[in-house]
Amino acid sequence: MSVSSEIKEYLCSDNIKRNACCTAAFNAGKDCAIFKEVCPSCRASFVAGVFVGCGTVTNPEKGFHLDMKVPRALAGRVAAILDEEGLTPHACSMQNGKVRLYYKVSALISDFLTYIGAVKFALEVLETEV
Repeated sequence: MSVSSEIKEYLCSDNIKRNACCTAAFNAGKDCAIFKEVCPSCRASFVAGVFVGCGTVTNPEKGFHLDMKVPRALAGRVAAILDEEGLTPHACSMQNGKVRLYYKVSALISDFLTYIGAVKFALEVLETEV
């Protein structure tokens, strides 16, 4: 199983307890749809859903790269949320109507994974870096 699959499986499992509003935000993110922010945690849940729906991360032992190919209509919102959290991603447009949001620095990848609730995996990235 790939690292991305493990993280996605964890984020979709019952290990993470979410309010009903956060569950709706997570599901909207997975479906690459707009969400309604009800509580402060909705934003992180939404970004976690976006990662589950269109993100990948490499095995930290092979390099540091986290990537999300987000529909153009949603990319600005995702990037703005991440920017407000101090997690500004690199971005580049793709020809298929998507925007690639990515990180190539282990500390930012770790912070991103912590933000979306995948702390165990964030620690693995930091451990590999050390």
